[in-house]
Amino acid sequence: MYIYEGNDPATDLRGCGILSLVLIIFMLDQEYYDITYKIYALSKHSSQHFPFSIVAINLVSLLVKLLRKNTLNAQFNKLPAISSLANSSNINNQENICYEFFSFCGKFLLAMYFDLYLEWKIHDRTINDFGFVLHELELKATGTPKALLKQLDFHLFRVKVDKRIEKSASSSNFTDLTANLKSSTGTGVNCAQKSKKSSSTKKTITNHKSKKQKDYVF
Repeated sequence: MYIYEGNDPATDLRGCGILSLVLIIFMLDQEYYDITYKIYALSKHSSQHFPFSIVAINLVSLLVKLLRKNTLNAQFNKLPAISSLANSSNINNQENICYEFFSFCGKFLLAMYFDLYLEWKIHDRTINDFGFVLHELELKATGTPKALLKQLDFHLFRVKVDKRIEKSASSSNFTDLTANLKSSTGTGVNCAQKSKKSSSTKKTITNHKSKKQKDYVF
């Protein structure tokens, strides 16, 4: 996945500086990678394509705007980790608060990008609609930021469930295959044992007949 759209990274990051790069990289975290890849794949669509990184930088700019207006304070302060760390003067706890803050910013960026992805895909948006879509997204992020986070959390939950089901199905298929192989192997062994036993019996009878014939030869 390419972070920069042009040859000079400085021109691509002029909107929000290094923060844009940090948060774009955050979206590649293992927990969020599946969603980020879906968004990136849509950005390469033949008719609905859009510049992935440039759109991300625009969303980071919107995020900074929301932070300056204190729009996201309520959502950030409700984080479990923040409530336990906020009243502590321990330097390590302060560092943890910074980490939680950047994690929250990264997650909210992805929540906005995911909402844009749904709008783009469901309503067949193109790059010509970007201004309108961004404006509508800003209204959502300003008025109902909690709804955007819930929408993302619900999708993340579905992804985890789907992976567990897929893993369980694969494990079940492997177990059935192993059982069948064991059954087939067992049948083969039994057949071999029966064949060996039958051959041994025939050999004994043949030897017995041969001995009996010798007894009656003059």
